[in-house]
Amino acid sequence: MKATYALILTMLSLLVIITVMGIRERSSKCDFFTGKKVYFSEKDSYDNKSKELMYTKVQSYKIVRKYIDEAIQLGSKNYDRTTNSVGSHCLIIGDDYFYGGSIEKYGHDNRAPLSGYYVNGNTGKVKYIETGCVYSWSKDKIIHK
Repeated sequence: MKATYALILTMLSLLVIITVMGIRERSSKCDFFTGKKVYFSEKDSYDNKSKELMYTKVQSYKIVRKYIDEAIQLGSKNYDRTTNSVGSHCLIIGDDYFYGGSIEKYGHDNRAPLSGYYVNGNTGKVKYIETGCVYSWSKDKIIHK
């Protein structure tokens, strides 16, 4: 009886951790981004899109910062363990605020690697996605490296 009770408690604990910690996805393809419009922070379309979302840029930053802090405390693997940094923010992709690494120079093009944290601007749900996709400024679209 005690073993069954302990098993139930363990399963409930894991469910809570999974729910709190969100989702970590890996994708070599750009499927996650299919059909999603990209809004660059220095354009008017970004401001218009952010006004449509329930959470602001500042609120989304606080959400992702809390997500990382909780992941570290719980010893979760659902965050980028190479750094506990949120990263820079310059894009909204679909309804998600994107926080990731720095912009890279690629010939005459600037590219933003799209591995990073995504905070849904309507639900506040956080995902950490590892991908080989980048946003190309000159092409104004998401491409695979």
